[in-house]
Amino acid sequence: MLKEKDVDVRHVVNTVGGLAETGLTSIMQTSADEIGKTIRLNLMTQILPVKYLGQYMAERRTREDNTGLDAVDRSFVLTSSINAQQGYSIAFYSAAKGGIESFIRPAAMDIGRHGIRINAVSPGSVVTPETASQPKDFNARARAAALGRLCTVEEIADSIRSLTNLTGITGQTITVDAGQSINPAQSLFQQEAEGLITLPGSAAEKEAEELAYTRPG
Repeated sequence: MLKEKDVDVRHVVNTVGGLAETGLTSIMQTSADEIGKTIRLNLMTQILPVKYLGQYMAERRTREDNTGLDAVDRSFVLTSSINAQQGYSIAFYSAAKGGIESFIRPAAMDIGRHGIRINAVSPGSVVTPETASQPKDFNARARAAALGRLCTVEEIADSIRSLTNLTGITGQTITVDAGQSINPAQSLFQQEAEGLITLPGSAAEKEAEELAYTRPG
């Protein structure tokens, strides 16, 4: 259809992703089928458009070269997540996001000879109507971030827009998370806030000690 209408595709932004039907759960509690769905949703949906639209963009570039037209900048911006680099997340979801970041570096070498760039944005936690219902303590995540807050949807959109305009950048992942991922204690704070662990010296640990001390017998 693109060839028939001679559409000039210049920048492709791919924000597809999510947890399929699994929800927030352990890999041991998730079927192999659901794990596969999540990986396809978060990784294959990012890779395949580069294959098919990349071919189309390369053909346009060849036509420009053959006709003496000035070559134009073309690029892909994929969507990863800080979960790709964190030790606290859903393992198979993080694996898919990590796959995106591993993919763009060799892909940049592959498609770069056709004048096509490829980068990724790695967002942190963002509060939206869709994520607000998830069992996460967004306040704890914000307090642990370097800026003491979380990024907004608009800030992530601005970073994507910038990558489409910065013609000298390719093969890079840009983290946009208000400094969430640079705090080494971030994942621990998150896990404690969400009731998954009890940190030494925390209020929860002290309460547990008091209960143990006062318990009869």
